[in-house]
Amino acid sequence: MGAAVAALSTPAVSVRGSVVDPAGRTLAGVRIFGAENEVISDARGRFKLAFRDAEERDQALVRLRLASYTPRTVLAAALNRPVALSVASRAPWRAPLCGTRPGLTRLVFIGGMRFVLPDGVRVHQAEVTDYAMNIVEVQGGRLLHRGGLLWGRGLPHVVDWRELERVEERDALTPWDEVVADYRGVRKDGAYWRLLGRFGETAEYTVPDKATAAELDEIVDGLCWESLPTRYRRGAAGDSTRNRRQLSSRLTDGWWKAPSNGAMEPTARH
Repeated sequence: MGAAVAALSTPAVSVRGSVVDPAGRTLAGVRIFGAENEVISDARGRFKLAFRDAEERDQALVRLRLASYTPRTVLAAALNRPVALSVASRAPWRAPLCGTRPGLTRLVFIGGMRFVLPDGVRVHQAEVTDYAMNIVEVQGGRLLHRGGLLWGRGLPHVVDWRELERVEERDALTPWDEVVADYRGVRKDGAYWRLLGRFGETAEYTVPDKATAAELDEIVDGLCWESLPTRYRRGAAGDSTRNRRQLSSRLTDGWWKAPSNGAMEPTARH
């Protein structure tokens, strides 16, 4: 019986890959995040990722990141050839704590992400079995701010990823150095798309025109962070089993819940 349980819990499929710089030199110390595990490339730039089965592998996105390099997300199927990371041309985006920004009077939040709302923006809140959602509406489009313990890893859905004509990504950092992925791109049908995501929380839009995307970008770029108790802050950027356990703890502690008076809170909490 014990052997059978071990067999069921052991990942059945693994994928090997390697990471290089623009000149083809191997990169050590790259963090590779895919499925439910995170690994680090060795001195020769090599790594191995585990998946539950071939179906999970074929539907998985993998994100690679290293300080001073632009992060890159690829399909797991693309790991059969070296993944090249380019040198970053800008520093990661670091949004402040909400309490450090004066004059915040209108905020929408679910988890740690908070967004300043311009006048005239409507917000609806919904709760689904596995997650909560704020729908931030502007004329012509909406921003979906979703979060919950089972919401996911903060990466794009593979179906959406395959529909992108072009995409760029960058790292965003919380004040306690947790890494958040920030993607924006254009779909094959011409729609504009953006996703800001971390484990258990995302903010995302898909809209038909550039003007609406710019209006929603102003909201997303106004991001600030709810201050977390020290015991929940990550000591190192990235995801780990320990960090997921900590997140589970703070969700069940009730920290994730929106205020009882709806999706908006009148003032920032410190």
